[in-house]
Amino acid sequence: MEPKVYHGKNIDEAIKLACQDLNVAREKLHVEVIDLGKRGFLGIGRKPATVEVTFLKDVIADLEISENENNDANLTSTSSGAKVPVSKEATKVNALSPKDQAAALKIQKMLEELFRQSKIVAQVSYQVKDDQIIFTIDSAEYKGLIIGKKGKTINSLQAIAQNVFSHQSENRYYIILDIDNYRELRSRQIRDWLNQAVTVVRNNGRSYRFSPMIAVERKTMINQISQFKDIAFRIRGRYPRKYIEIYQKLA
Repeated sequence: MEPKVYHGKNIDEAIKLACQDLNVAREKLHVEVIDLGKRGFLGIGRKPATVEVTFLKDVIADLEISENENNDANLTSTSSGAKVPVSKEATKVNALSPKDQAAALKIQKMLEELFRQSKIVAQVSYQVKDDQIIFTIDSAEYKGLIIGKKGKTINSLQAIAQNVFSHQSENRYYIILDIDNYRELRSRQIRDWLNQAVTVVRNNGRSYRFSPMIAVERKTMINQISQFKDIAFRIRGRYPRKYIEIYQKLA
């Protein structure tokens, strides 16, 4: 299910309208608060509350991301056309449709041409893992330049690649750009931040807001939050400034 937006006088009413429209219980929906709304004065300046809802089962499916996927070479294609042999089982599970494969190759060539024009020596290959297409960039000399400050460059390239793929493909895949296991290291960093934040929440009883993250990193954090039985989360903000807020569940 694609996310759907609902409005109401307040958050509870917006959620109630979503449940009625989709004919499901509240427990089966993942709710993201977009806008708390405003009461206004005598009706002046009133603004409805807005929520975005998705079936919880779809959210859970999106979170099935393996931290070790960058080491899985079940399917690899290089610019030279060489392919790494894969098992028949892996091919059956991870094979792209012709249209999706064409879109993936277009991204690969786009990245290689971008690096060439920027005089950056780098090779690009990709592999398919579940609902992700992981583009691995091999460039030890220009690693820092490609990642950029706080991952800004590689995340921007990833967003562009995702947009290109979405317009060229027929199935939904998450596009991941990685270099020298950067994504795995980032996942560990996110885990450390989460552990520290959970301690703060437990000690003072208040919620904790993280800095905005890209979608794949939000999914990584949400997946890690599930290990804490007493901690819940909500997603706030608007794209591209969405962020996660965690809080302690009521006993």
